[in-house]
Amino acid sequence: MDATELLGIFREEVSDKVAPYLWSDPLVYAYIDDAQKQFCRETHGIQDARTFTIPLVVNTEWYDIDKRILQILGIYDSRGSKLHVVTRDEANALHVRFDGTKGQIDGFVKGLEKNALRAFPIPNTAETLTMEVLRLPVTIEAGDEFEIDEKHILNLLLWVKHKAYGMQDTETYDPVKSADYKQAFKAYCDDSRIEDGRLTRNVAVVKFRDM
Repeated sequence: MDATELLGIFREEVSDKVAPYLWSDPLVYAYIDDAQKQFCRETHGIQDARTFTIPLVVNTEWYDIDKRILQILGIYDSRGSKLHVVTRDEANALHVRFDGTKGQIDGFVKGLEKNALRAFPIPNTAETLTMEVLRLPVTIEAGDEFEIDEKHILNLLLWVKHKAYGMQDTETYDPVKSADYKQAFKAYCDDSRIEDGRLTRNVAVVKFRDM
């Protein structure tokens, strides 16, 4: 199912099938895009180990990262070694000092500035690092495929309807419906997050000793 097909289902469900529509196509596509992104925010995002890299530059300390990145799972050098990615407090505990020291990079501090990492020490060699992240999906428009699993797509309409009925318009505004759809969407995201956690969690194996 793509975005255009989901828009058609939305119009069927809210009885908005005849032009001029209560909600225009561009507006509904914007709601659909927002719904997929909101779903990813609620469920940790899309795991991606291929899209993002950090080109290290000699004597450069700060590196911008893509705004779609929700969480960094790992950063790896050209030899496949995992670098440290730490918070300010963790950096203090490790006695990281930003005193101009240069050398082979050991890692990055996150959270000092939005969408940016600070390298320690300042790299003295250039290389391309690979990133493993959880991220938001790319912006979706008419005809685009979704990045989330097929099983979740229809439930995006809960958020779309929340936005649609929350629009300040005399013909469409219904705060009760808007709030109910938002609550239903949040509940679905909670269930999905729990389900995905079960699927990715290692199953403990209990061994019994022979008697």
